[in-house]
Amino acid sequence: MASRKPETRQHRKVRVLKDRVRAIEKSQQGQSARSIALAMGVGKTQIQALLLNKDKIMEEWKSGGNTNAKQLAPNRRGQYADVNELLFKWFTSERSRGIPVPGSLLQEKAMALAKARDKDTTFAASNGRFEAWKKRHIKGAVLSGEAADVREEDVTSWKERLGDLCKGYDPKDIFNADETGLFFRTLPNRSLVVRTDSCKGGKQSKERITVLLAASAMGETLKSLVIGKSANPRCFKGVNKAALGVQYEANKKAWMVSDLFRSWLKSLDRKFAAAGRNILMFIDNCPTHHLIFLTCTAQRRI
Repeated sequence: MASRKPETRQHRKVRVLKDRVRAIEKSQQGQSARSIALAMGVGKTQIQALLLNKDKIMEEWKSGGNTNAKQLAPNRRGQYADVNELLFKWFTSERSRGIPVPGSLLQEKAMALAKARDKDTTFAASNGRFEAWKKRHIKGAVLSGEAADVREEDVTSWKERLGDLCKGYDPKDIFNADETGLFFRTLPNRSLVVRTDSCKGGKQSKERITVLLAASAMGETLKSLVIGKSANPRCFKGVNKAALGVQYEANKKAWMVSDLFRSWLKSLDRKFAAAGRNILMFIDNCPTHHLIFLTCTAQRRI
C-alpha cells in the first residue's frame, strides 16, 4: 500500500503594520481585495479581514506605532502624541491652502508646538524623529514642473561638431552663456504631502526678473546680467548699483532684448581684447541672439 506524503500545513503569512497600511491605501484607491492579495502574496480573506479592521490599523499607524510590528500594539499614547497630532493637523491645513511644506519648516513647527505645550520641554525635532513621523503620514513630492525634450538627432549632430568647433581654444577660453527667468516671489515646487493626497500646488506668483549667466569650461564666471522692470527700483534707494556685484539693466517686461544682448556682448569683447584673449562663446538660438554676429577685435568668435 502506497504511503501518503504527510500534509504540509500552509502557514498564513503575517503582514507587518506598514504592509497592512499599504493594503488599506490600495483599497482606498479602488483596488479589489483579490488584486491586493495577489500583489502582496497573501490570501484574499486575510486582506478582507484587515480591511474590516482598517480604522484601528490606521489609528495605530498615525499614533507612531512600530512600522514592522506584526500585531497591533495595545491602546497607548506616546509622550508627545499630542504634538504629533497637532503637527499633522497644522500640516494638512497648510497643504489644503496649497502652501508647500518642506521638511525643515515641519521640524521648526514641531519644535514650536512642543515649546507651546511646555516651555521646558526636552522634545527634540531630530532627523530620526522626523523621519519616523514622515514614514507614517507623508511623502515628498514635486507639486508642479515642466519637461522639455531635445531631439536625439540634434544631440548626436552637436556631439560630432563640438570637437571641430573647439579646436584651437583652451578650455579656459570656451564659454557658455544663457538666460534664465528668476521668479523671486514664487513658493517652492517641492513639498511634503499626506500619503493619500494628490500632488497639487497653489497659484504661483508671476513676478520675475531675467538673469544672464556665463561661465567657462574651467569654471571662470562672468559678472551676471540682471534685467528688471524698473530702472530704479524702490529697494535700490541709496544703493550704488555699481557695487551690487551684478550688471543691472531694465526694460518694460524684464526680458532680454537684442539691443541689450548686443551691448553686453560688445562690452565683453572689449574686456577680453584688453586681456589679449580669443574667446569662443556658445549661446542658444533664442530670437534675441539671431542678429548678433559680430566681427570682433582680434578675430574672437562669439
